[in-house]
Amino acid sequence: ATTGVSETLTAINEKRVRELMYADGQTIPGGICRECGAVFASKDSKCSYCSGTLDQVDDIVELAATRALAGGAGIEQFRGEAAKRLSAAGGLGAFLRY
Repeated sequence: ATTGVSETLTAINEKRVRELMYADGQTIPGGICRECGAVFASKDSKCSYCSGTLDQVDDIVELAATRALAGGAGIEQFRGEAAKRLSAAGGLGAFLRY
């Protein structure tokens, strides 16, 4: 399993996520690669996977969920106390395949 934005996005980009968890109402600014579709929370201008250009977006949570679903993952939105706990850990987490 993983928690935190960077670690979870890495797992999503590498298609290692079995189930993605995110906190209700969580917004995370970041970028998406124009070439390969990888999602990042950083403000870098180049993709670390293919060197493609990153388009900056206000919220990558939905993009991350879409990419996780495309990789065969399940999605779970946390609310209430569980959302508060997950938000304290960055707002994203995942159970991994391997």
